[in-house]
Amino acid sequence: MDRNDKLSGGQMGVPRITPEILKMAKTVKCSCGGMLFKQSIVFKKISAILSPSGKEEILPIDVMVCETCNRVNKELLQYDILPAEIMEKTVLISNTDNK
Repeated sequence: MDRNDKLSGGQMGVPRITPEILKMAKTVKCSCGGMLFKQSIVFKKISAILSPSGKEEILPIDVMVCETCNRVNKELLQYDILPAEIMEKTVLISNTDNK
């Protein structure tokens, strides 16, 4: 799949997200001003009692971390499932114009 396929969504009848639309979109920034984020992984261990398979499982959870201040950004989290130690370091991010 090339880059243009990723921008279009690849589904028939779905409006395409074009480079022009992306230019007009707001850039997500961390409260520290950083605009670059790195992907990190938190592993969650699910006990056999709670696991659908009946076996202990370890699941990776993707989180985005600001490269400038190394904080996890709450707005980029899909679920509120991170440990308190990480959430204490979490900051809110703001949407700003792409300038």
